[in-house]
Amino acid sequence: MSTFGRSSRPVRAKPRASRYHHGNLKEDLVNKVVRLVERSGSIDFSVRELAQACGVSIAAVYRHYSSKNDLLVEVARLGFSMLHRAFAQAGQPPQPGDPPDRLGRIGRAYVQFAVEYEGYFRVMFSRTLTGLHEFARIAEIRDATFLTLVASLAEAQGKDPSLVSVKSGESNPNVLRSWAVVHGLSYLWLDRNLHMSREQFESMLRDLFSHR
Repeated sequence: MSTFGRSSRPVRAKPRASRYHHGNLKEDLVNKVVRLVERSGSIDFSVRELAQACGVSIAAVYRHYSSKNDLLVEVARLGFSMLHRAFAQAGQPPQPGDPPDRLGRIGRAYVQFAVEYEGYFRVMFSRTLTGLHEFARIAEIRDATFLTLVASLAEAQGKDPSLVSVKSGESNPNVLRSWAVVHGLSYLWLDRNLHMSREQFESMLRDLFSHR
């Protein structure tokens, strides 16, 4: 017999969400890694901590990535891909307010990427990660990104950018000087060593790279 039109059959409770399954766990793991790194400034988090942040079991994490290092390498791969696209955009004809030269736009894009995507940036250049054999899997996109910076400098010096290589770039004092400037600026900001607001920092970047 029903009451108020409802069936007398007992209503089953909804099953609890599985701690093993997740809608899009692979993507969520990457996002949580980025947030954890941004919060602490390092990659020294545990897989347990990551699993808890995603609301899943540790076993669920290992379904997608064989190790923490495997996951970090994937975060680095995505980061270099994003930076490479940012370089490609910076290589387009300048818009109002952009540095007039391509090298200046590439340099500003580098620092802006670090500021906007701190978690990715710290993983990409972590000395712990770059020493791993897994890191070799992303050598192609890492080298392609570095070559964009090297080619931009060659072009600014009136040289043929198609003749540059990773090896020649790493041994070129001018390349290293340019890289050191943008990399150093990035970490000065990320590590809170500059006593200025985000707006002041952005303004400083515009001035710096417009007068190279």
